[in-house]
Amino acid sequence: MLPNKLTDFFDKPAWINRTLFYASIFLSIALIFIIVFGVFNFIFPNFTFPNNAIDYDNERYLLSALVQSLAATIALVITLSLVAVQLAAQSYSARVIDVYKRNPDMWILLCIYIFTIFYGLGLTKIIGLGILGNYMENAIFLAYFMGFFAFVCLVPYMLKTLDLLKPSTLIMELAKNITNENLLKAIYAENNKIDELDPIQPLIDILNSSLMKYDNESIRNCLKAITESTNNLFAEGIDERDEKEVASFVFQHISSAVFLAIEKQNEDAICNLILSMKQNASKAIEMKNKLILEFLIDSFRKIGGKAYENRMYSVTKDCVKAIGKIGQDSIGEKMENVTDEIVIKFDLLSQVAIETKAIYGSEIVMQLYKIGKEGLKREAYDETEQILCELEAIANYAKDSGHLENLAHVESRKLKKEFDEKRTQSSKI
Repeated sequence: MLPNKLTDFFDKPAWINRTLFYASIFLSIALIFIIVFGVFNFIFPNFTFPNNAIDYDNERYLLSALVQSLAATIALVITLSLVAVQLAAQSYSARVIDVYKRNPDMWILLCIYIFTIFYGLGLTKIIGLGILGNYMENAIFLAYFMGFFAFVCLVPYMLKTLDLLKPSTLIMELAKNITNENLLKAIYAENNKIDELDPIQPLIDILNSSLMKYDNESIRNCLKAITESTNNLFAEGIDERDEKEVASFVFQHISSAVFLAIEKQNEDAICNLILSMKQNASKAIEMKNKLILEFLIDSFRKIGGKAYENRMYSVTKDCVKAIGKIGQDSIGEKMENVTDEIVIKFDLLSQVAIETKAIYGSEIVMQLYKIGKEGLKREAYDETEQILCELEAIANYAKDSGHLENLAHVESRKLKKEFDEKRTQSSKI
């Protein structure tokens, strides 16, 4: 249990965690050296360290070789790291460069190598001058020790860099930037600075890139990160003056990703995007946040319309069901504005369905009936009456085309009958 906790602690990308991680490597290597020399002393009693019989020319040559190898190694490592960053930026978003810039490992490794190289150079300069006297052997040994430590540090650095190249890790790091403060900075920034400050845009860039490549795993990871971050954001609470702007900003990004998925005919991505929005809706209902629900209903309506234009009828039907689910879960929860919004959006969608004789029209009628029936269960009579009026309006509007007229009449009469019975029972009580 303790090793797992230590691993989790050291893996965190904070400066303190990674500094302590490299410090623990330093101490571990030092301990290993102490044990090795202890064993040598035990096996070979005549073995002594330090040994004052120093060949300065030989030591100077070895130190020079060590410094050169360290310099060549760090130059190669940094070059390859920058190439990796460039490839990641080209594949996903230029903003992933910020993730690598914030990565403490690169800067810690640079500091270790710079210190070791300059220490070795300084020692090369003073060796044989008698400046350190009897401590020269210890100083030389420290240079070798630091060189060994520097090479060992390459292993965790490379592992960390490779981990950062994974889309899931990049997504997780970028999602940490989605905070109320960062969103407000982006919203109220000057037009030329919005993209630079926008914390959601890098994730949308990765999402769009993944959509182009049909990388469904990255799409799911990206959506999960956006959904969790936005849900946490709204759960923490946003100032009422800013809530509308933030909600509009967030769902505008998500809707744009759905539109791209529709254009690419990527049904799996669309299903994941709609599922993500449904999760936002469930959280908003739980928090009784009417404003977010209104934005979600409008987004579902727009997505449904866009999907219908691209002949993705099943997606339009899913959007209608999603709006209906919001209505069923919110009715009777003192969120009358939500019911108003549902009626307005269903009215717009039903008009298009009647004019084009679209099959999703029947789903609108069925969802309205389900919302009304749920309203009766919760004794939300005013909202149920509103739903009933909308069903009757659809039936009247459909008279000329004949499409949906019969179904709308049947469902409105059925709901009217249940409504009258429920009101009669309530009045008797």
